[in-house]
Amino acid sequence: HSLAAYESWQDIRFVTVLSGNVLLGAALSFLLFLCTLVNSPVTTLIVGNAKAIVTTALGFVLFGEIRLTSIGLLGVIINTFGGVLYSLAKHHESFVVQVASEYCPVPQ
Repeated sequence: HSLAAYESWQDIRFVTVLSGNVLLGAALSFLLFLCTLVNSPVTTLIVGNAKAIVTTALGFVLFGEIRLTSIGLLGVIINTFGGVLYSLAKHHESFVVQVASEYCPVPQ
């Protein structure tokens, strides 16, 4: 099957939604790059993990008919805990590097 032969290319609603998704994806990528450029990568990581937590919580609230099993809940908890722990470790690492560079300057 060929992508060009896909029959929904003729449907204006499909093309509109697809184009909107492509534009939103490009905007998201650009804004993530801009966030990393303006802030630090650690800040971008922490904001990304916070967004993931909020997105997961909203998903459970908005799509209430989803049955969450105990193993699924354990997976969400481990994933969230791991993301938070990694963010804290990276934040601590960047703080130590910043403090070390202030008090122990490298001779040039």
